[in-house]
Amino acid sequence: MTTSQKALASFIVGAGLLAAGVCLTAAPEKEIRIGLIGLDTSHVVAFTQALNDAAYPNHIPGGRVVAAYKGGSPDIPSSADRIEGYTTELQEKYGVKLVDSIEALCREVDAVMLESVDGRPHLEQARPVIKAGKPLYIDKPMAASLADGLEIFRLAKAAKVPVFSASSLRFGKSPSATARSARSSAPRRFVPSTSNRTTPSSSGTASTASSPCSPSWARAASR
Repeated sequence: MTTSQKALASFIVGAGLLAAGVCLTAAPEKEIRIGLIGLDTSHVVAFTQALNDAAYPNHIPGGRVVAAYKGGSPDIPSSADRIEGYTTELQEKYGVKLVDSIEALCREVDAVMLESVDGRPHLEQARPVIKAGKPLYIDKPMAASLADGLEIFRLAKAAKVPVFSASSLRFGKSPSATARSARSSAPRRFVPSTSNRTTPSSSGTASTASSPCSPSWARAASR
């Protein structure tokens, strides 16, 4: 991870917790205890370093990762092959305590960062956190489906629990260049196929007869 990437990682940790209603200050009255869910991504080490290591150049004071629930997805190599290494590093280098359930994690912390690299379990992993009333940051992917993502925010709204998600990728050179290129390109005309024909409705507005396509959210991201 480059210096700029580490700086972005530090930024997203602070921004995520602030947006989730957790205030980090230079001299807090009480250090905020933060818990991690899903130790199968390099983000858990980068974020813990930014929060726990006072000597780190981009250190964020006021909060500390104190406990974690391993999680993991055995059917995804990028999860199963890395989880033990990151778990060991968190324990040996930063003294993070492991717990055997998300409910137990919530009893140990003030706020939670859901880091599982696989989006499929995010909804079920978020449920006990929201039930416990803990401010929640969810790393990408937000969920495995639009329905799961919407349900997370519905539950959070009903329980009045702050939930936030974001990614620093939009600030990277490649995505930024792609966005600039897309904005500068001439608009393209879409010609519907016979299986996806747009026809006038009785109200005079256009309506789509059928659509073979539906939004699909990434199941997992290699991070």
